Amino acid sequence: MPDAPLLLLLGGLVAAYEGWTYHRTQVGAAHGAGAMPLSVTASRRRQTNCSTFLADVVMALYPDAGWTSTDYGDVQVYADRLPDYPASMVRAMVRRGVGREVDGPMGGVHVVQGWVRPWVGHQMIVVDDDPAGRLLVIDANVGRAEAVAMSWTTLDALRERYSYETSWCQLR
Repeated sequence: MPDAPLLLLLGGLVAAYEGWTYHRTQVGAAHGAGAMPLSVTASRRRQTNCSTFLADVVMALYPDAGWTSTDYGDVQVYADRLPDYPASMVRAMVRRGVGREVDGPMGGVHVVQGWVRPWVGHQMIVVDDDPAGRLLVIDANVGRAEAVAMSWTTLDALRERYSYETSWCQLR
């Protein structure tokens, strides 16, 4: 079961994105929450994308982890990390001591990098705490009125959608 304070903090961070829209390019730190490396400036636009949202939320959840601009780039899965490190997001979490690499949902809160094909992927937060076996996905995604939303899915559906490769990191 996820840690209740972690879920409350996560819920508050997600709520901070109400009214935001999705933008495919690197939009910088979304609302920043004070944990972003100094080299990353907060965006004044109310736009985000999947990796910027994930970086902002995880860095705000763990503000004392000593995040660097390299970590930010790894969480963003910048093009210079590909194709050698498609799981660079997981490496950043492990390096900062905020998570551990796992093969799939292990209960609790996870960050996931899924790939449809090389260089076409998506990042999301996945909460595994439903007795019915559903997974709660929290992500920023294109094609929504609100960029950030929560939805239910199953592990089979995630595996089918991101059949090329997935990387999982369970947050501590």
